Amino acid sequence: MHDDHSTLSPRQREVLDLIRAHVELVGEAPPATLIARRLNLHHSTVQAHLRALADRGLLRSASPTGLVIDRGGDR
Repeated sequence: MHDDHSTLSPRQREVLDLIRAHVELVGEAPPATLIARRLNLHHSTVQAHLRALADRGLLRSASPTGLVIDRGGDR
């Protein structure tokens, strides 16, 4: 079950959109440091957004070091 995307904060939506665009372009999720740099956020803030998105079922762990989009949800 996936959360309604309309309940995402504007920043969470921005992080998710950046991840999706990167996955489309490169084929894998970007590192948190890249997300932080592109969105002018602190690394720990990005980590908090990633955890929140994973808790909503929008991201899932691919490895101990990374997250990927759960493509089962609507865009």
